[in-house]
Formats: sequence, structure tokens, C-alpha cells
Amino acid sequence: MPEGVIALGAIWCPRTLFWGKILLASINEAKWLGILAIVLFIVGVQTKNTIWLPLSIQPALCAVLFMFAGQKAREASLVDKGVLPPALWICALMT
Repeated sequence: MPEGVIALGAIWCPRTLFWGKILLASINEAKWLGILAIVLFIVGVQTKNTIWLPLSIQPALCAVLFMFAGQKAREASLVDKGVLPPALWICALMT
């Protein structure tokens, strides 16, 4: 964070979700969706020390990968009750 900018706690979370959903929706039509999600994640991580983007855009770039994983899990019905054994749910929650 740049000099003089005060952190505001968890206020970044709704903005991150907002921008992450916009980014995911914009790349959903792409042929290489998984590759683009990884590229956005890498850009978000690599730029955190060199440039500060306002409105929680950098966390949103990283969130796209996790939102993509959740989207694919939902499409594969992995989040339906009884599909995954309880041990895997525990591992997922710990992660």
C-alpha cells in the first residue's frame, strides 16, 4: 500500500467480489478460460509490490481464479449434498 494510504479493514471484500464477478463474466466467453484465470491471478500477485490499483482491483484479479474453481465445482455438481465424502469437506474447509 502506498505511503499515506490508510487501510480500512474488510471493506475491500465487497469491492473485490464486485470486480471479480465482472472480470469472471468478461472472460467466461473465452476459449482458454482456465488459462486466463491463472494469468489474472499471476498479474494480481506480481503487481502488488510494484503498482497500487485502487478499488481492490488487485485482490479481484486473484479472486477470479477461486471464483472460476467454484464455478467449475458447481457445474460438476461437486457441491451437492452427499457427492463428496465428509473427509474431503473437512480438508476443503481447512484449506
